[in-house]
Amino acid sequence: MCNSRPVYQPMFVCFPLHIQHIMWAETDFTLRKSVIGNIIIKGLARDINYLALSGTFSRFREILWSRVVCDSNGEPKGYGFIYYATLEAAELVIKKLDGTLLNGYLVSVCHFKTYKEHQAEQKSSSKPPKKKDFSLYVQNMPYSLGSEELGSLFSAFGEVTSATVITKKRRSMGYGFVTYSSLDDAVIATSVMNGYIIGNRPLRVAFSHSAEKTRQIEQPMIANSFRRRA
Repeated sequence: MCNSRPVYQPMFVCFPLHIQHIMWAETDFTLRKSVIGNIIIKGLARDINYLALSGTFSRFREILWSRVVCDSNGEPKGYGFIYYATLEAAELVIKKLDGTLLNGYLVSVCHFKTYKEHQAEQKSSSKPPKKKDFSLYVQNMPYSLGSEELGSLFSAFGEVTSATVITKKRRSMGYGFVTYSSLDDAVIATSVMNGYIIGNRPLRVAFSHSAEKTRQIEQPMIANSFRRRA
């Protein structure tokens, strides 16, 4: 019987970010966006590598993709990502492991949040908006990547307040800006996503040199942006 469902191959990696890069197990970006069983694990012991992480989390459900983020020396930085095929699998793992001890460390296990979800939370929150933003400059993006997809991609690391793909005559220029409300989130995103490969293109991610210049560039492209509403 023919089955058109894509076959995902598990991939477990841990590497110095500036030496090697990672490819997703499923190479079709449109298919990767549909994977909703994505979780992030924080507070890992520094001796937890990809083998230990995948061994622990694969006991519950099959893993599609796994990653422990490492520093430039190849040492784990204390957090990682696991992708499951279904939302139910992710919820089961969160229920079982969030707030538990792993190698003596209390770990936080939570869902990957899309850019739209962050936006919805902001609109429903009674808290006043934060005044300080931290902007990243993202280069060498696939031309098919839009502002919403860019925001979704970077929202794994924290609250994204705006995401803009710069366009000319409605076509992507291959670069854009992502703004976080937290400096810590922006630092983590830079460390993880610089060199991250999408569509055979390694992203180049760095802090924008001037927040004012960023705003000036973003303003004419507002129709192509997905920004937080006041």
